[in-house]
Amino acid sequence: MVQVQLKSGAPIRIEELKERLRKKFAAQWPDVSFSFEPSDIVSRVMSLGAPTPIDVAVSGPNLAANREFAEKVKDKLQRISTLRDVQFGQALDYPTVDVAVNRERAGLMGVKMAEVSRSLVAATSSSRFVVPNYWADPNSGVAYQVQVQVPPSYMDSVEEAENIPINFSEGKSVLLRNIARVTEGTTVGQYDVTTCSA
Repeated sequence: MVQVQLKSGAPIRIEELKERLRKKFAAQWPDVSFSFEPSDIVSRVMSLGAPTPIDVAVSGPNLAANREFAEKVKDKLQRISTLRDVQFGQALDYPTVDVAVNRERAGLMGVKMAEVSRSLVAATSSSRFVVPNYWADPNSGVAYQVQVQVPPSYMDSVEEAENIPINFSEGKSVLLRNIARVTEGTTVGQYDVTTCSA
């Protein structure tokens, strides 16, 4: 998100600037979605917290049916010439790396699922999520979290994920590729859950 404030008295028409930017962005980055949202507090409050003036929510028990219906709504809205930047607010095809562990093979090797998940989380995110570790500064008494993390630039392919060592009994390790199938996939970027009681 980039917020821009023009100087007072600048000879720029905002809507014309937005249209020029839309065309340039679409030409330079055809696979990227852009939108121009209000940055002032009054417009945000008037939209009841929605990031855009028109906000359509589709919900239901069947994700595939919801998406199909949302695609139809989006297609209809895109045909209205006065609407701009019609898009889904949440990514529906967020890229993932799917790991399918062969539990039989892992079991024969003596590797437990807890050890697989612990090694995966530490390698792809941070050890602080699986093994919290704190160091207290003796001078100030402030506790700092200590964590192990593989730099994201090193974990940049499926092959790198396949080469994650899975630690198990007595310091032994096995590469993830020997007990799991690692593939690229997609998923919904975010799930919004609504609960209700009868």
